[in-house]
Amino acid sequence: MEVAFVNMYYGHLLFKSSYTNSSIMLSGGRPSIRVDRIIKCDVLPNKEHRDKCLRLSYAYKMLEYDQ
Repeated sequence: MEVAFVNMYYGHLLFKSSYTNSSIMLSGGRPSIRVDRIIKCDVLPNKEHRDKCLRLSYAYKMLEYDQ
């Protein structure tokens, strides 16, 4: 997942570090856990980025496989 993000945006961002953040939450009245991967990056000096807002996201979802 992290490699896919870096490969997608390598021309725009300089990868610095990453970490995992988790929290307990209720889903449908049942306790569950949310896990977020935080990726810290710097915007590369690129004249295409001047005076513009760079907004990026990458979503990944794991689904349970029923046989």
